Amino acid sequence: MKNRLFMLCAALLTCLMISCLTSSGDGDENTGTSLINYKITESDLSGWTLTNTDVYPTVQELADAINGDVIRFDSYTGMTESMTQRLEKSSDQTINAIMVYYTVEKSAADMLKDRETSNTGSTLALPGYDNNTAFYVTGIGTITVYAKLKQCYIELLIGGIDDETTAKQVAVQVLGVYESKIQ
Repeated sequence: MKNRLFMLCAALLTCLMISCLTSSGDGDENTGTSLINYKITESDLSGWTLTNTDVYPTVQELADAINGDVIRFDSYTGMTESMTQRLEKSSDQTINAIMVYYTVEKSAADMLKDRETSNTGSTLALPGYDNNTAFYVTGIGTITVYAKLKQCYIELLIGGIDDETTAKQVAVQVLGVYESKIQ
């Protein structure tokens, strides 16, 4: 009898271990989406080096990672995961990306609208995109792009590119890569 009980416990433990090993925990279990699948790689952007990619399952983990207030990301229904990426072309030229996945596409759209409202009067059209999909604002030596691609809200901080036209081209290229992965 002890052997049967031991075998049953061993079988249950084995099933539990297999279940834990096959469930990565990345992404939303309800949708099967994981932002790591949308990650930009070095082969996606010629000349850029990927220096960091992290996926965060909670708002607090994202806040800790970017050392900032991310309450705005969690203000909308259905945030399940976020991802940050950093790419460098030189020590000065950088792309810092934040992508947030929502189970509700309207939340990503509302997030973009919120960014447009908070930057009223300073938003500029990004070539190839309407303001309901993407726009940018300029800073000293940077442009910040805000975008919504399906259920993903994206922010890109592109720095170290002195020519605004070139920075916009980089932004369009990055968004194009994300679009191809999200489709």
